[in-house]
Amino acid sequence: MLRTTLAHGLFLLTTAALAQVPTVPVEFPPEAQAVSAQALQAALTGKEFHVPLADGSWWRLQFQPGGIWAITTNRGHKNDGTWRVEGSQMCSEPKKGRASCNDMRLLGDTLYLKRDSGEVVKFEQR
Repeated sequence: MLRTTLAHGLFLLTTAALAQVPTVPVEFPPEAQAVSAQALQAALTGKEFHVPLADGSWWRLQFQPGGIWAITTNRGHKNDGTWRVEGSQMCSEPKKGRASCNDMRLLGDTLYLKRDSGEVVKFEQR
């Protein structure tokens, strides 16, 4: 009886712990479309975005004309660098960190980006 109760208790704890793990989206919304370089450039230039992440943190991204960007996170991280568009990818070269190019898709007026980690995030315009 004690063994059954202990096993049931462990099962409930494991189930509760798994329920708290955030689901990380790794696919673009099915209706999201690749965007032309010209449209992507226009959608980013001069804009500021709030980008929520699956782990509960967020980024604030600013894309300035002339190819300068800046990031601030709710965890106190700040960085900046240069950005450019290549096809339907946004490429960035941060002052701290490594350069990368990330696929972006558009659904209505909303941009989505696939991070280097594989997570797909939504750009909420501010």
